[in-house]
Amino acid sequence: MKHLLIITILICALMSCTNEQTPRFMTPLDSLSFKEQIFDPDTTFIYQQKEPSVVYFYSNRVKNCAKQLPEIELAANVYSKSIHFYSVSYEENIKIAEALNIKKLPAFVFVPLNANIQTVAGGVLSYHDLEKAFDDIFGINK
Repeated sequence: MKHLLIITILICALMSCTNEQTPRFMTPLDSLSFKEQIFDPDTTFIYQQKEPSVVYFYSNRVKNCAKQLPEIELAANVYSKSIHFYSVSYEENIKIAEALNIKKLPAFVFVPLNANIQTVAGGVLSYHDLEKAFDDIFGINK
């Protein structure tokens, strides 16, 4: 039993030491899937989803993205039944980020059903800040 506990602790420690910051509980998007799931930034805004969406732009190179990760993962886990959560790697999708005028990370694009998108970039949002945004922008509260 002691060996199993030690092995479990070592595995957890190794997993937490990775530099990978790809968000869990979120659907990753590339340029093509962004255009299919969210909208094509080169055309008129048409959003086809039945729930609002949050698109999280991140970079594994930006320290604030590492700080943001637990907050957005928690929000995605809690609100996943009423909001779609997507993640976009900035380095792999620079054209999409540029089309949305995202210059600082972490960044969020809030996509309501029948309104204009809203972007928040450059600062770490707490879970409470995210809850407030969901209520203010989407009218969803828990």
